[in-house]
Amino acid sequence: MIELQLRRFEPFRALSTESLRRLARHVREIRVPVRRCLLQPGRRLVGRYFLLEGRVRLVASGGAVLEVQAGSVRACRAIYPGACRIEAVTGVRLLCLAPAGEEALQPERCVGAPEPLVLPAWQRRFLSSPLLSRLSMTDWQGLLRAMRPRPTCAGELLLGEGDPADGCYVLGEGRARVERGGRMLAELGPGQLFGEEALITGARRNADVVALGDGLVLHLPERSFRCFLLEVLLRPLDQAHRRSMLRLDGPRPGCAFLPVGELRHAAGRLDPATLYVVAGGDARQQALAAFILAEQGIDALPVAAGAPA
Repeated sequence: MIELQLRRFEPFRALSTESLRRLARHVREIRVPVRRCLLQPGRRLVGRYFLLEGRVRLVASGGAVLEVQAGSVRACRAIYPGACRIEAVTGVRLLCLAPAGEEALQPERCVGAPEPLVLPAWQRRFLSSPLLSRLSMTDWQGLLRAMRPRPTCAGELLLGEGDPADGCYVLGEGRARVERGGRMLAELGPGQLFGEEALITGARRNADVVALGDGLVLHLPERSFRCFLLEVLLRPLDQAHRRSMLRLDGPRPGCAFLPVGELRHAAGRLDPATLYVVAGGDARQQALAAFILAEQGIDALPVAAGAPA
């Protein structure tokens, strides 16, 4: 029965019957009464949640509110991760996929029944990112297989400002800082992606990334990044939600305006129920903007890719 229910959701539609059967061992059904909160701000849930029946209200970190009805186009994807508050508008039923379920889909390493393993912390965080909500389970696996791990030591320069880009990285263990001109811009933890902007824009690295202690990074070659992430995220969307124009180059009547440099900090001002068509700037800037918005759980497509306005 659970196998048939999983077929309703995009990440599982392409899976074989056997894969679904293994996956079902890690899925549980949850019922939430009307007006009950499944998730409160400041808290986190474990796993991925899919809406099977009823209607929920999702609140994004920036305060935007979206109501999702079971069976709608938006409900074909996970409702969590991506929200900071989830409230049951009606009584609802949900399916929760435990993190170990993703590991259970990996090829069996020995004869006999597979023994599911708990995913490393970096994989749980990386795969729970809104950025990956549009990837199928097959693409998730391909992405993980394409990564090449490398140990790092404290003080090691992981990326150098001005260097050419041959791939991007995910931090596996330890922490790292992003800095430019000796000024710290951000601190990274396990599961965070970095170095992707230079791949999208074709420019050189715009900052240094330095390991703060011994750890591990996973290198994702440029070809794999484009195949498993960028091309998937820039495909036209068959979705029924409304569309709006987002300009990168200046205010225009009837259009939202956000420069590329402000997107990571100001994406909370955008509506997660809207598909944003990114215009202004060149095709690479539009692609970068669409990618950054996908990291924040906002659907966007560059107008250069033929997205309808």
